Amino acid sequence: KRMENDAQKAENQQEYLNGQLVLQMHKLWEDLNCSYEKIGIAADEVALGELAESRMLARYLSGQATIAELLTARTDLRLAQDKLTEARIEYAKTLSSYLSKSRTGN
Repeated sequence: KRMENDAQKAENQQEYLNGQLVLQMHKLWEDLNCSYEKIGIAADEVALGELAESRMLARYLSGQATIAELLTARTDLRLAQDKLTEARIEYAKTLSSYLSKSRTGN
């Protein structure tokens, strides 16, 4: 009877651990998708920043904007580019984690 209980306990433990692994892999997959979407959002912000900076440069060159406005547009563009870089780094880290876990199963 005790051996049956120990065997059942071991089976229950195995099922629990398998369930935890499945949940962990689902979470890593969701994190991976989320970080990928952040790259797209950041890339859109860079595109908008480039457009705004280009328009501000044209306004500055035509005398309709100040140097401060142009520099603000350039700063905003640089911040958007930095955000895109950070999103790409985060994606690479998340992908590495996902691949590592999917290979080892830990």
